[in-house]
Amino acid sequence: MKKVIMGVVVTAIGFFIMSCAVDPSDGVIVVLEAPTGVSASDTILYKVTISWNSVPDAVAYYIFRSLSPNADYSEIGLTTGVSYEDISGIPGTTYYYKVQARSAYDIFSDYSEYDQGQALATPTGPGTCSMLPESITIDLNDAFTTEIHVDTGSMNIAAYDVDVLFDPTTIQVNTGEGTNGVQASADGFVSAVNASSPGVLQISGLDASGKGPDNDFPLVTINWTAVGAGTAAITLEVEVLVDSSYATIGTPAGIGNTITVN
Repeated sequence: MKKVIMGVVVTAIGFFIMSCAVDPSDGVIVVLEAPTGVSASDTILYKVTISWNSVPDAVAYYIFRSLSPNADYSEIGLTTGVSYEDISGIPGTTYYYKVQARSAYDIFSDYSEYDQGQALATPTGPGTCSMLPESITIDLNDAFTTEIHVDTGSMNIAAYDVDVLFDPTTIQVNTGEGTNGVQASADGFVSAVNASSPGVLQISGLDASGKGPDNDFPLVTINWTAVGAGTAAITLEVEVLVDSSYATIGTPAGIGNTITVN
């Protein structure tokens, strides 16, 4: 059985106090390393995703945030995994994040290096893709639909590639409708749909001549079924959005919606 001790390490230039875990059977001192590879996102609506590399012997990680890179960090979360979503910040505000690891013997690592990130505020203008309606309340086992609308500004839309992310324990795509659950709207178009990965729906389309311009262009309809009670967020990530000359339309960004299943 490992025991926790406090040790004093002497070096040529001084000494420092070190917390560690010791296994009496082999006399090995286990020092918990600081997390490395900390990365904070800056391209996701309303939240920042922080990720890092796993630390050997760590069983939990504490996440800290500050408005300054070198001071005033406050703990905002705890997780046993190697990522954390910060939904408590103000969209558009730059934050700095550090991570600290803890072992099963309550040994804490040093803090990681910081990385900065920010949550995107609600996008507007050309390039914005919206999942509509903004919110839906339905009953368990009900079928329902949502639509993706695009603000093309003064341009036409000729090709797109979007990922729709959702909680498959609450809602699922009704793949028996349309093409794997997706149908082109009256003036819209769809070329390929991949619904093979749980919680991910990939939709792409190509129309060489282009459609639009329109600041509220109805692109596709998605067919769903409510399979579990709760509230689920549908996230819309825009990978490609171009016109017939392959110029990017505005600033591509997605606005998701919320589904509540009673």
